[in-house]
Amino acid sequence: MAKEIHHRKPVTLFGDHSLRNTLKLEHDVHMWWHQLVANLPAHEILREFNNYLNPVSFETYRPYQKNAWRQLFGGMSPHEIAHKVNELFLDPDYKMYFHRKKFILILKTERR
Repeated sequence: MAKEIHHRKPVTLFGDHSLRNTLKLEHDVHMWWHQLVANLPAHEILREFNNYLNPVSFETYRPYQKNAWRQLFGGMSPHEIAHKVNELFLDPDYKMYFHRKKFILILKTERR
């Protein structure tokens, strides 16, 4: 299957083309991610992911968004979802965790 470049921090949000910020994803995986969150910044992705966990909120999403969620994360625990998001999708300056029944973000700091 064809692979595409995914910018973990979108170029539209001043992300760059560095190896740290890009990776190759299968076309379907890349498409499903953008159907879920478009090019939202990390803090807005966090809000959306917490909404996806809420069954009432989940029902308000469009069918293609529900399908994308199921394709990417169906059957996974919230901890597994956070791990996958960190590895493949999220702005590398952040790390997502699942804590006390909700997703949270931590801004990474690099020591120099």
